[in-house]
Amino acid sequence: MRIKKLRRLQNLPLYKKVKLSKLYIEKYIKDNNGMVYGSFSGGKDSTILKDLYESVDSSIPSVFCNTTNEQKEILEFVKKQDNVVYMLPKMGFVKIIKNYGFPMISKMTCRKINTFKKPTDKNIGVRTTWSDKKSKFALAEKYKFLIDEDFDITSKCCDILKKEPFRRYEKETSRKPISGIMTDESKQREESIINGGIINNNTCCPLAFWKEQDIWDYAKINNIRFSENYYDRIFNNTLVFADKRSGCEYCLMGFKFDKSNLFSQNRLEKAKIVNPKKFNRIMSIKNNGISFSEAIKKVYSIRLK
Repeated sequence: MRIKKLRRLQNLPLYKKVKLSKLYIEKYIKDNNGMVYGSFSGGKDSTILKDLYESVDSSIPSVFCNTTNEQKEILEFVKKQDNVVYMLPKMGFVKIIKNYGFPMISKMTCRKINTFKKPTDKNIGVRTTWSDKKSKFALAEKYKFLIDEDFDITSKCCDILKKEPFRRYEKETSRKPISGIMTDESKQREESIINGGIINNNTCCPLAFWKEQDIWDYAKINNIRFSENYYDRIFNNTLVFADKRSGCEYCLMGFKFDKSNLFSQNRLEKAKIVNPKKFNRIMSIKNNGISFSEAIKKVYSIRLK
C-alpha cells in the first residue's frame, strides 16, 4: 500500500470507513473459507473490531489471551462478552520475572543490555556498534549501569504471554486472525501496513486506516461502552483517571511517557489504587534477589510508597 492511499483512507468520513472495513472483513472470510477469528484484548480498539466482524458474521470466535498480567477492569469486561475463547500462556508473568527479568524501558534497550551482559564471539559486531557513542544505535548512557546490575530486564513477555498462545490457537484450529492494529498508533504499525497491506496471507487489519477519534465516535453512535478503565472512576474514595490505552498492567515498556501532565497518573499509581493487594505482591517479586520495586527505583528514580 502506498502512503498516499493510506492518507486518503484515513481522511474518509466514518460511515465510509465502516463500510470499507466490513468489505475487507468479508473478503478475508471468503478467502479463508470462513476459518478466521478475531484477536480480542478487551481494549477499546478490539471491542470496536469485535462489533464490526460480528456484524458481518456473528459466528466468528473472539480469542482472548489472559496474559496473567491483565487489568482488573479488562478481565471483568471480557467475562461479560459473548463467543469468547480463552487462552492462557504456558508461562505466567511472575515466572517470567523470576526467570528472565523485569519488562522495562523498551524492547530494544532490553536486547542491548542482555547482549552486553552475555557477550559472545557471535554478537561482538552489534556490541561494537551499540558501544559507539557516535552511532545512532548506541546504548543510551543513562542505561549503561544496568549491564552491571544483578537484576535482568527482558522483552520476552510479549512473545511468551501474547504471541505464543495465539500461534498455538491458529495451529490447533487452522484459523487466521483479524487484528485491530491501527496505523494511527505508531510509526512502526504504519510501516507494517504500508509494507504488508490491510490484508495479507497471515492477517486482516480492517481498522488500519481508522483514527483514535473514529473509535470513540463509532462507540457513541452504536451505544458501545468500553471497559471501565477507559473512564474516570472512583476506587477507595480516590479518583482514578481514564486510560488512553490498555495493556499488560505491570509492563513498564514506555513507562517514562505515562504521565502527560501533573494531573494524570502513571500505570503503577493506578494499579496501586485499584488493587493494592496485587500491587504489593507484584512489587515484591524478585529477580536475582532484587525486588520489582527496587529495580523500578534504580531505573526510574521513583520510590513506591
